[in-house]
Amino acid sequence: MSGRRIAVAALVLLVGGPALQAQVTPPPTPERDGPAGIGKAKLGASVEEVKKAYPKIESFDGSLCAAVVRSPFIQRFVLRQEKLAGLPKPVDVELRFWKDKLWVAIVCYGDVPEAKVMEALRKQHGEPTPGGTLWPGRKSTLMISGRQRWYSVFDNALSEEAARLFMEDFKRLRPRGGPAAEPTAAAERASSPGATPPAATPPSGTSPPAPTPVPPTVPAGG
Repeated sequence: MSGRRIAVAALVLLVGGPALQAQVTPPPTPERDGPAGIGKAKLGASVEEVKKAYPKIESFDGSLCAAVVRSPFIQRFVLRQEKLAGLPKPVDVELRFWKDKLWVAIVCYGDVPEAKVMEALRKQHGEPTPGGTLWPGRKSTLMISGRQRWYSVFDNALSEEAARLFMEDFKRLRPRGGPAAEPTAAAERASSPGATPPAATPPSGTSPPAPTPVPPTVPAGG
């Protein structure tokens, strides 16, 4: 395993998140683009564009079914009890935006039988990779975690950008040859709601410093 993948793997263990997790083991070259989003929420759309499609989405800073990635670049919303194609009952959907672009949509399917979920995903997207948890595409990727009862669709390009930023900050906060640095005051400030609400709180030692004004995956486990 290359140094880059080791670093990203360590980062995922510390930070978690659906879209970042898939960066650890890149899948084979896909033959299709991948899902465009979830329902009317299209990957890459702005918060305002998604609000026009789903006026009932709510700002959200809690925890549903997936590991939470914390960054001042991330905005999180929830779509409560939405009926999705192929599922027998309404479910909650978490929407995570990266720099005002829809990055990942996480469907928390709860007590819906996993067999029903897999049947719906196979019908819509074909067979997953041999591991049975990943549908890679050129532009987006679908993945499922039966243990945590979610599946997600994420934008590949935004995930690469997020993983790169997290890894750069991880390296900056980790002294060469030493343990990870303790969280700084700047990192703590970055965790508070601010210019890009709702900003979230990064796990210990992995938070990016307070952002320059410009301005969260793969949920964890399969």
